[in-house]
Amino acid sequence: MSHAPLISFASVVLAVTLASCAAHQPVGPAPAAVPGPWTHEFVELAGWGDDGPLRMHYLAAGPKDAPRVVLLHGFPDMAYGWRDVIPLLADDHRVLAPDLRGYGATDRPEGGYGVRELADDIVSFIAATNGSDGLPADTRVHLVTHDWGSATGWFVAMQHPEALLSFTATSVPHPAAWVRFLKEDDAQRKRATYQKQLSQPGVAGFLGSLTRRQVGKLYRSDLVDPAVFTEEHLAVYRAAMQGAEGWRAPLRYYQRAQADQAETAAFLSTAPPVSVPVLLMWGEQDGYLYSRQAPMTCEYVTPGPCEVEVFDDAGHFVQWDVPARYVARWREFTAPR
Repeated sequence: MSHAPLISFASVVLAVTLASCAAHQPVGPAPAAVPGPWTHEFVELAGWGDDGPLRMHYLAAGPKDAPRVVLLHGFPDMAYGWRDVIPLLADDHRVLAPDLRGYGATDRPEGGYGVRELADDIVSFIAATNGSDGLPADTRVHLVTHDWGSATGWFVAMQHPEALLSFTATSVPHPAAWVRFLKEDDAQRKRATYQKQLSQPGVAGFLGSLTRRQVGKLYRSDLVDPAVFTEEHLAVYRAAMQGAEGWRAPLRYYQRAQADQAETAAFLSTAPPVSVPVLLMWGEQDGYLYSRQAPMTCEYVTPGPCEVEVFDDAGHFVQWDVPARYVARWREFTAPR
């Protein structure tokens, strides 16, 4: 995700103390068994280094011969995070929502968490699922993303534009725009300290020790309407990320990002503009990244089109706060011109 510390680190000691005194509470269904208007599927992708193949779980819905939409979640989320979006698209699109590397029912290897490696995961996923549905591997897709899914998606769009019909990012600007804004804006630099904090040792143990009530509070604090995140939803997330081990792989995204800062900056200094159509959507009440940086993204998209939509009544999880309007705006952008 999100992008700021999930909870104030000044309250870590208190939170852990409370967690240690809490009674065990049951959790919900495993990620590969969550019911909904989708099927649960798996595909095997090439691995990295000594990790071997990556078995990736995904939710699938809609006609196999319809235009294809791939949905990428962020932190701390999974494919189930698109629960409200999938049925709004599936009548006339083939919708595919994977659990990213290290999340949900997808494998959790030690390596492969650099953003360019993650982008290669998605390119491989697109080709493999095209084949699974009986289509040519190079069939292009619409890519719709949130948070870390958006950070990954920007690298897909920069490195593999031939795979995409369009790219939609949510709550995350073009990475070059982010680097520039971070240098220029003092308030954003203060907010961004969460990224370094989440990469520190001990965070997985802390998050894994939180009670059900505390975890629910963390997710709901990112929403304008906390009621949209129900106890049923909370049970699913609790099942997917149990204990320190459940959080360890998701936090590797931040650890690798911190370790790769110089390498990523060097890549961005020579990266070409994004050449596919881009829609950037943002919640004005996002508590991690200021929406005023959003228009800068279109300076890195050529020839376009590039459009920005900021929802006044949404927080970091735009697709949870206002799913119908989120999808309607996407449909408007991707409609034939």
